Amino acid sequence: MAADEPRPADETEKPHKRDKVWEAGGIIVMDDQVVLRLTDGQHWIFPKGKLKKGENPEQAALREAVEETGLNVEIVDEAGSFRAKQHGKKRRFLFYLMRATGKTSDWRHHEGRDTFPVPLERVEALLRHDGYGELWQQVRDKVRALTSGSVSRRQQRS
Repeated sequence: MAADEPRPADETEKPHKRDKVWEAGGIIVMDDQVVLRLTDGQHWIFPKGKLKKGENPEQAALREAVEETGLNVEIVDEAGSFRAKQHGKKRRFLFYLMRATGKTSDWRHHEGRDTFPVPLERVEALLRHDGYGELWQQVRDKVRALTSGSVSRRQQRS
């Protein structure tokens, strides 16, 4: 088929249902450490949650980061994604690299209970659930660069 010929209806470029983002979250850097959550099932994960109706992944990731950690954050870059089985179906989880910019009054309810700042050298050993370890391997150099003082993409735009 030539490039300028119209495509049949079944070859249109709409997003495939498998590529829909189910949950979004953040790899949060705070004081040269990475913020991890410990789930009720005793799995270490990055903070994340489901998208609400009308929300895009970036909005959901920001909201979930604040709700699940009690930290104010800013997005620095997109970190990556993985697929994991949830409720019997493969779901896509999208993560952003974030920097903590402050603590909300809820931080004290999370710190040391379900949310923990972890030194970079310990993160890989803790992330063993689903695709979290692989995601960390893909993004750890960006995290190291962020802890050594690089600027956020929002600051670069200004």
